[in-house]
Amino acid sequence: MDAWGKWRVVCLAALSVDDIDDIYLFGTMITGFLLFGLGIALVYRGIKKTVTAVQSPKRLPVMIEAVGRAVSTQTVTMNHYMDNIMEKLTALQRKMDCFGDQDGPGAV
Repeated sequence: MDAWGKWRVVCLAALSVDDIDDIYLFGTMITGFLLFGLGIALVYRGIKKTVTAVQSPKRLPVMIEAVGRAVSTQTVTMNHYMDNIMEKLTALQRKMDCFGDQDGPGAV
């Protein structure tokens, strides 16, 4: 019998089914803590990169230009959507005017 087999016989022989459930619960809890810690480490790393990039005078103009480009692109897109909406509203108003003209002066 190898070392792992001996350990299993000595340590796990006295465990009941309820104890196994507790072991699984404990393992799940430890896994959750590890994943939570990993998530915090990744968020910290991302924040550190952002702060470093903002503090670096060489990268700051590039970041400002990229943000400006993104904002101007979105502004152009929104203006295009607003123009389309205004054209549709104008066409709808014309149709409503045509329907109003067809009713005649005696219409209620």
